[in-house]
Amino acid sequence: MTAITAKMARVVHAVVEDGSEYRPFVEERVPGGRTSVS
Repeated sequence: MTAITAKMARVVHAVVEDGSEYRPFVEERVPGGRTSVS
């Protein structure tokens, strides 16, 4: 639980500092239906 809370706090802090909209994942179609690996 502590690790999850710490990660959530880092994400919230980054979003607040940057002023951008939170996007938990990128919704982008990939040709062939496969998911991209970054």
